[in-house]
Order: sequence, then structure tokens, then C-alpha cells
Amino acid sequence: ISAQSELKVTISHPNGDEYEKYEAPMMGHKNFAGFNVKDCKLWWPVGYGDPNLYNYKVELYRDGKLQDVKSGKFGFRTVEVKETPIEHNKIGMDFYINGVKVFLKGSNWVPPECFTGVMKDEKYRELIKLAKEMNANILRVWGGGAYEKDIFFDICDEEGILVWQDFALACADIPEEEPDFLNNFLEEVRYQIKRLRNHPSLIYWCGGNEKTGCYGNCITHGDFLVNVIIYGLVQDLDGTRPYRRQSPHSYTDIGNNPSSGDSHHNCFEGSLFKGMHTYRDNLAEIIVPFASECAVLGPSSAETLRKIFPADKIWPINEMWNDRFMENPYCGLEDMWFPKRERIYAEQLFDKIDGFEDFIRKAMIAQGQALKAESEFSRAHKESCGAFLNWMYNDIWPSGTWATVDYYLEPKEAYYELKRAYAPHLLSFCQNKNGETVFFIDNQSLIDFDVEAEVSVKSIDGKVLSKEHVVANVTPEKVYSKVILSTKPTEPIYLVAKYVENGETKTSIYSPTMYAHQKFDADFNYQINKIDDNHIQVKVHANSFIKSLFIRFNDNYKYIYSDNYLDIDVNEDRVVDVYSNDLIDSSKIVFEPFRG
Repeated sequence: ISAQSELKVTISHPNGDEYEKYEAPMMGHKNFAGFNVKDCKLWWPVGYGDPNLYNYKVELYRDGKLQDVKSGKFGFRTVEVKETPIEHNKIGMDFYINGVKVFLKGSNWVPPECFTGVMKDEKYRELIKLAKEMNANILRVWGGGAYEKDIFFDICDEEGILVWQDFALACADIPEEEPDFLNNFLEEVRYQIKRLRNHPSLIYWCGGNEKTGCYGNCITHGDFLVNVIIYGLVQDLDGTRPYRRQSPHSYTDIGNNPSSGDSHHNCFEGSLFKGMHTYRDNLAEIIVPFASECAVLGPSSAETLRKIFPADKIWPINEMWNDRFMENPYCGLEDMWFPKRERIYAEQLFDKIDGFEDFIRKAMIAQGQALKAESEFSRAHKESCGAFLNWMYNDIWPSGTWATVDYYLEPKEAYYELKRAYAPHLLSFCQNKNGETVFFIDNQSLIDFDVEAEVSVKSIDGKVLSKEHVVANVTPEKVYSKVILSTKPTEPIYLVAKYVENGETKTSIYSPTMYAHQKFDADFNYQINKIDDNHIQVKVHANSFIKSLFIRFNDNYKYIYSDNYLDIDVNEDRVVDVYSNDLIDSSKIVFEPFRG
């Protein structure tokens, strides 16, 4: 490098004011410039503060002439993983951002398109916006997919969405003894680390997904690569973020051991064998330290599936469904590909399926209820569990499997259940291993939460069976909990927590049986208030208990709802904001309650 080569570095504040300029001669291929930024604004994940971003520009001059320039954004934040013993045979796993423990709540991201070249920036923006509106604070970029474009990380930086990045290894042995493979892969790893390391949203590197050895105590192939080589590259080229060998991982020979590390864990498969009526019993048996994948199946909307299948193949389930709904190689059930499993657990909850529309409603509710139960159970035990991420967030093509947002960007019922379960302040219920129903309050913020709640137990016709008043000061570190029912109910009931937050009355509704085999009157009135051509408000008043009220239009993917698939208590009002880039014709609105 010529002695006349020089670097000029400019840093500016988030408000655009120039902060400092630095000039230095080039010393070699690696150069160093240090800044002391006083009173810097930290980058925070959504829900904890603003994602403050600083601007930088680096210019390379040679003999006084500008040769190259690099500019971008960065943020000031720290990240740390603490693994603290919880019991004599269990170790926790918690993330700390800027020294604050943050319960991670989010989803697993898969490629939104089969071919990365056709992926548009706008689709990235819409998907990440939907994740933020779901109250998620993290997306895991799954190792079986692709490394996403720079725009994905730029948007996550801007929106305060944390990112877990897998290296592109998944579900197989790794041929680490093959020189050609190893050299090519390590160049890939070097490139990705250097490309992504300046993004404050990126908080975690992972060696890959479900490598051999994750399930069962089996001989693994590729351990040296993920344990030593990739780890060394991350430390050499970054060193500012945690790294783990794979997901799931633990400190035993069994990778998916719920005693430590992160786990791919759910009660879906087990409940499918035992019956969905056992779901809450199965859930109460294990508290995993970090739930990085919770996989629960559910179909897309009827409108989406009609785009996939011709009219003569829409029902009953047939070979075209088998083509569109891929098989899961880990399932121990023979001839039980996805739609059949979705049908089985829907019928276990809600009786025999009567046609295509009935299948969609019952299976979507079953997926939503299962994910609601799993996510809320994790938050109720956040002192032992550091995260909950469902599998998966989005679809790579028109289908109907685990995703919460379908290929056309229409959220499923499970999306809205997670949105409610991921709320910053969560008041809800769960079942413990003694069969008791527990009311709990979790506070995901930086300040204490003072709340008064009216907690009621009601029969399905809305009659109040019991009621109590709860006053609590809930700190961000602890979960408030109180036993409401000491035994498992034998009659169809539901529980309601009603409270006021920021002047708005809110309710949280819970069924100990996930509404199994219950029928609903679905008696309601509604009013529509036009805000402007692209925004309406829908006010629904429930004359009876309403289960899963689906509000929709034709081409429903074009509409954004503040809430949907509503559970509404008797005599309660609920307001839903509806937005669209198109003109909204209120006369075309459709209401579809679930009647059982």
C-alpha cells in the first residue's frame, strides 16, 4: 500500500448532525480508528427503547484522489448470553441486551421465495412489519434456507428486530474431511461474517440447524467444523456476539436435551398420539431453558388454498394436497403427512370435519390454541425459560403447514394468537403439573407494571361462577402468579382477565380444554366507522360468547387488521382497525364466527 494512501472517516448522530471526522495514513490491509462518543444513544430491540442508528462514511484516498467510499449505519449495544444453573440438573439460557435481560419472543424465518432473485425489497418490508406488529422481537434465519440480502438486515436494524443467524448447514452429516467442500464453505462463512457483523440487530451466530446428533445419542459427523473451525472464524472476524455449535444444542451427548441450551420442543406430536385433550397436561411436564423451535401445523385460509387447488381437487384431501404439503421425516406416524395430521387433531378438539370450510376453521383454531398454550406457558415460566420462537414464521411457496403468515402475506389465526401472547404486558392463564389453573402476569419492559384485574370463571353461556380482584406490581424480572382453580374443570368453562391499560379496557380469555367439543351461539352486532378511504373501524358487540370471529374481505391479503379471529366475552365491545392501500368498500365485509 502506498505511503500516500489515507483514510477519512466521518461519524454522524442519529439526528444527522456530524459528530467527528478522523484522518489517518493507511498502515496495511488492516487499520484502526477509535472514537469516544459521549452520551451515545443505545440501540434497543423493539419494546425496550429506540433502535438508534449512527451513520458512518469511510473514504479511501490515494495521492489525494478519492479511490473508494463505504457508508452505512451502525448502533451501540451489547449482547451477552448467560447460562445460569436453575436446578441441580438444569441450566438456563438468557440473552442480555445492554445489560438488560430480554425474553426473546419471535419466530423462525425461512426464504420467502423459492428463487432469491425474485424477492422484492417491499416483501421484506411487509414481512418484517408484520413480525413487529405481532409483537415479536426476534427472527431466527434458519440454516436450511438462504443468507438473506442486505436489505433484510437493514430493515431489522431500523425496526429493532433482533436476528439470530444460522450458517447454512441443516439436517445432515457435514463432510468436513472433503477439502473442496471445506474450502468453499469456509470462504462462505468468512464472507457472511464480514458482510453482517456491523448490524446491531444481529445478536447470535449458530453453526447450523439439526445436525446429526441433535435427536438421540448417535454418532455425529462434522463436530470439529462446528465446534472448532467456525467458532474460531467467528471469534477472529467478529468476537462481539455469542456463538453456539448448532440448534438445538445442549451440554450432553443428546443435542435436543431440555436440561440445557436451546431446544426444538413442542407437545404437538405427543398430543397427537395421546389426544389433544392431554395438551395442557403434556405441556406442564417440561420447562425448556430456551424454546428455539415450536412446530405446530395449521392450514392457510380457504381463499389461499383455493389458489393452490382446482375446484375438483379442493376436497376431500387427495394426492394434490400431498404434493403441496411436504412430509416431515422426523414424524413417527406412518402415512400421516401434514393435512391428515391437521385433520386428526382438529377432529380430536372439535368433532368430525364436515367439508373443506369446516376443516379450515377447525384446524386453524387448533393450531392457534396450541401455539397460544405453548407461548404463554413459556412466558409464565420466563424465570426458567429465556425464549419462545415458533416454527415457522412465513411460507416459501403457497402451502399450509407450520407458518403463521402465508405466502401471500395473509396472517393465519395463529399469527393473531401469538400477537396477543407476545404483548408487552401479558395477563393470562396456564396449567401447572398439579393440574391447577394459574393466573399470571408478565411484564416485558424496562419499568414496573401496576395493574388491577378482575379475574372471572364463567360457564360457556357467560354466567359468572366465581370472581376475584387482583392488584399487582409486576417488575420486569419476575412473573406474578396466583392459583385460580385447584382442580381440573369437568364442565365447559372459560376464564377471563379484564383490566385497564393506558385508558383502554382489555380482556384475556382462556379455555382449560382449548374449547374442546363446545358449541357457540355467536350472537353479535357490529358498527362500521369510516375513517378515510383506506381505513375503517369495526366495532363488534357480543350478545353471547363469541369464538374466533373472522373478519375478512375478498382478496383478504390486501387488508391489514389490528386484530382478527376474535374471542369476545359476553357483553363486551371490541374495536378492530382495518387498513388497505385499495379503497375499502364496507359493504363487502364478511363476518365468520366459529360455532363448533
